Amino acid sequence: MNVLEETVSEIQEGNDALRERVLVSYQPFIHKYASFICKKKLDWAHDDELSIALIAFNKAIDGYRARRGSAFTAYARAVMKNSLIDYFKKQPHYLLLDEKRVDAVPQSLSKDARWAVDDYANELENRDRAFEIGLFKEELCQFGLSLKEMPAVSPRHRATREYLKSVAQQISSHEQIVRKLNRNKRLPSKEIQAYTGANRKTLEKWRKYLVSLIIILTHPDLGILTEYVWGKEA
Repeated sequence: MNVLEETVSEIQEGNDALRERVLVSYQPFIHKYASFICKKKLDWAHDDELSIALIAFNKAIDGYRARRGSAFTAYARAVMKNSLIDYFKKQPHYLLLDEKRVDAVPQSLSKDARWAVDDYANELENRDRAFEIGLFKEELCQFGLSLKEMPAVSPRHRATREYLKSVAQQISSHEQIVRKLNRNKRLPSKEIQAYTGANRKTLEKWRKYLVSLIIILTHPDLGILTEYVWGKEA
């Protein structure tokens, strides 16, 4: 359980002051995700979508269970997304689909509007993946890497990929190594060699690929990418 999950657990035990601090500190995250989902830049003073997302985030704090395995922020995104979908169903004139507004039928949804909402819900699943890819690109950039170069620095042989994935999993469970990696933005090869027994030349050859795997495993908001690389058991 990481620091955020421990914080959520403490809030669930009744620490209301801590809840307020978390809600304030995560407003940029809520704003970024809600704006991404709604395909427009939202404003706290004027857009109901942000209030709905904030309420959903607060609801996620109460509903989250760490033992289920998913990171809190991934769970919170799902709660926010579902709340926004419910909002779109009630306010279809706010719905943006392919940059076109869907007109609302007073007090009810027309058949076309209902289809639009369903299509939009499916589109949000794809957009959630795109949101994670955007976060992944930002993290890679901090290490001097780019998403574009990943295919070129990834091993072609499945056995090599699987081996490096196992090494990344070992590293991700070692807090000191992960902390040093994030602080220096450089793979601490000596520590990794001592901890995992991995060959130095192997670590150096696949350094960029290994860093990308560790980012995916340790970032709290990359649950979809983690499942894509390692499967649901990850």
